[in-house]
Amino acid sequence: MKKIKLDPFILKKLSIFSSVSKIVPKDCFESNGTLVFMVNKGDIGRAVGKKAGNIPILAKKLNVEKIRVIEFDDELIQFIKNVIHPNKVNEIVKNDEIIILKTDSYKVRGYLIGKDVSSLRLSEEIIKRYFDIKELKVQQIEVKNE
Repeated sequence: MKKIKLDPFILKKLSIFSSVSKIVPKDCFESNGTLVFMVNKGDIGRAVGKKAGNIPILAKKLNVEKIRVIEFDDELIQFIKNVIHPNKVNEIVKNDEIIILKTDSYKVRGYLIGKDVSSLRLSEEIIKRYFDIKELKVQQIEVKNE
């Protein structure tokens, strides 16, 4: 796992997150207007709160529009599932340093890629922050009718 550096700007955001959610997040960073908080395994429920009630409170206090809270996992495949949640894929394949998300749903494929590939690049950036990967790809697969 890579070493993470925190600056005073991020430490302030982590402090606000802790005061609202009552848990200490593992990491925080900003990418393309989205503030991403990484929480330890098992803390995701308390972090987002009942019916995701902490998210709008955090957005207001942190003065941001988009917040993502992701549960960390040491295992790459499970971590990827946490990053792309609530979307589900049929298979996650690791070829050297390239990760391929295989799905048979055009809708899920669209969500994973996002407008102008923004969702895919954000997911890729999050994964690269913790694991050594080169690229994240989405592949459409056909479902065989038997």
